[in-house]
Amino acid sequence: MAGISLLCRIGIHTWGRKRGYNEYASNVVEWEQICERCGRRKHWIETKKGRR
Repeated sequence: MAGISLLCRIGIHTWGRKRGYNEYASNVVEWEQICERCGRRKHWIETKKGRR
């Protein structure tokens, strides 16, 4: 167990599937990934491709 937490502490995470959902507007997608070892969440927002 100590080796797993050590990897996450130095920034080597095992990110799971990328999940996206649309909460704000029709041209914005909110993405989220969760580390499979420590449970840390990575979250970012992008505009949809092909929309202006």
